Amino acid sequence: MNNKNKMLIFVYGTLVRGGRLHRNMDGAEYMGDYILDGYGLYNVGGRYPAIVPEKGERTYGEVFAVSNEDIRRLDLIEGDDYHRLTVTATNIATSEELKCRAYIYIRPVEGYDKVQENTWANKYVKVLGYGSLMNSADFLKMYSPDEQELMHKAGNGILPDYRLAFTYDSTGRNGGVLDVIKGALDDYVIGVVYEMPYWLLIREIDEREANGRLYQRELVQITINGMPDAAYCYFLLDHRRDYNGVAPHENYNQLVLAGMHENNFPKEYIDKYIDYVISLKR
Repeated sequence: MNNKNKMLIFVYGTLVRGGRLHRNMDGAEYMGDYILDGYGLYNVGGRYPAIVPEKGERTYGEVFAVSNEDIRRLDLIEGDDYHRLTVTATNIATSEELKCRAYIYIRPVEGYDKVQENTWANKYVKVLGYGSLMNSADFLKMYSPDEQELMHKAGNGILPDYRLAFTYDSTGRNGGVLDVIKGALDDYVIGVVYEMPYWLLIREIDEREANGRLYQRELVQITINGMPDAAYCYFLLDHRRDYNGVAPHENYNQLVLAGMHENNFPKEYIDKYIDYVISLKR
């Protein structure tokens, strides 16, 4: 990209992809998802985002390259309550730091609600699905057509140094269900990466996976089509794990296999999974 006459802007609220003012970014080049350390995100008056310096906090957003003309328009949109300042943001996929600008709120935020996980509700996030989430028929049946329209497959993702494991006996699935645990250096997990608004993640996927009660959602480094990226992944809570392994019911096993075939997983990966299931049933 030719950065001449361009400015890098970190956006974190209504200007992000999916945000209600994102149309004002038309023509801007999306540079990736970034984290801004040392800032907390607040909801001002129930409608507007605001970041303020706050030790120990980190705000999730996106960086765009915008023209000087676009900057003048964004300055007008943000108004006198924000100052455009130089900050250092970190790419969540590569950990590379980048000097850019961000609109910092200059008014007091006392009395305003803190935004959950410092992520604006409409911001798109990625999720790595490795069990039933791989199977479109099983995964999407829970969601309305409008919600399904907001979910997009970004491709297959690889999580290195982990392996699939059946570590939990699920009454709902009548047997073992999948987890991912640390493996050898040459181990890896392949999953389907979905993009969706953050509000849909916390309202639906967190509830489906019993986030905080059975599984724990964490942001992990993955690759998609050979390129570094980052996505949320659900890990079974350690005290819930049976490391001896729990054989799955055949219905769940076939659901997982169908998801692998649907998304064109490599034959050697599917064969390794089948061998693992057979070993649990002996």
